[in-house]
Amino acid sequence: MARWLAFVYFTSFTVVGGLIPYLALELRARGIAGVSLAFAMGALPMGRLVAAPLWSLLADWLRAPGWVLRAGALVALAGASALWMGPLGMAVPAVFVFALGRAPMGPVVDTLTLETLGEDKGAYGRVRRWGSIGFLLATLASSILHDKLGVSPIAFGAVASAGLLVTVIALPTGGALARTRLGPALRSLGRDRVLWGVLIASALHFSAHIAATSFMAVHMDALGMATTWAGIALAFGVGVEVWIMSKAARLFAWLTPERAFFAAVVLALPRWLLTAITPSALGLVLLQGLHGFTFGAFWLAGVAIVSKRAPPEVAASAQGLFAASVGGVGALLGMVGGSFVVDTSPTHHVFLWGAGAAVLAILVTWKTFHDR
Repeated sequence: MARWLAFVYFTSFTVVGGLIPYLALELRARGIAGVSLAFAMGALPMGRLVAAPLWSLLADWLRAPGWVLRAGALVALAGASALWMGPLGMAVPAVFVFALGRAPMGPVVDTLTLETLGEDKGAYGRVRRWGSIGFLLATLASSILHDKLGVSPIAFGAVASAGLLVTVIALPTGGALARTRLGPALRSLGRDRVLWGVLIASALHFSAHIAATSFMAVHMDALGMATTWAGIALAFGVGVEVWIMSKAARLFAWLTPERAFFAAVVLALPRWLLTAITPSALGLVLLQGLHGFTFGAFWLAGVAIVSKRAPPEVAASAQGLFAASVGGVGALLGMVGGSFVVDTSPTHHVFLWGAGAAVLAILVTWKTFHDR
């Protein structure tokens, strides 16, 4: 089962790696800019914000994660196909539908993985790393196909979405539907102040990451660099992330999840400041290596903290809240804010904006764990 889940992570993040880093560049090439671009980019996190908690709650209520994943993958394929082959005016709703379908892929698969591993929580990173490997390979492949053959990353994302649907259909997670009472566990989850502090800090922290990922290609293009450089930079960062996730057990033997979370949030500040002032392609590639810790360790720690604090009855719902804070609220702030920044000022201002978000995330994290 763990091998199956590793393959689901791989195919799921192949979709993300091949499409999301280049979506803004592709939409701008189609003539979508200004407010329209902000709406299109904002539709991604808005869809996740709306749908991630609902899909996760449904998975907890029905105890049918496999069917939730299959339904989500089908919706995502419909959105990706409409974005690829539909008219220009359909871009915003197509992105929103794609995001609605993508929403359960993180929290529901994370919950399945943690349940499968049982007490061996350190093994989560070794399974989850295959998602990062898929992202890395797709980021490189999509950029090369775009530069050498003129293949649109949007087409890449649609084909990869079809592959994801086939994968989750084959995933052996069937079984009889059995509803369960969620009210008491949800109320307990809602009263957890540490959890809500982590969610707020996560949204702030990730907003800078999604802005950097979404607009790195735009920034490097403004500096006169080929799209392939953006693919190399993003792939290098994810390569370090894969290494960090492979060492998850050792990381948490050295640092508690709370301390690893705080260290990742703190390290993000110099990352964004240095990225804003670095003019060379090689320098940007090397700085992207910090992504391995500022995202990789952050994600491992966040999932571990949420899993530890959530009642078992609402394990998927808690991970859905984490996914909504990161991929919903945080990504909405990053994508919409980043869209306005690159449309109205030099592209390096995106990273200065990210440094401001990092300062706020540091303060919230310190307050949350210090009080605890």
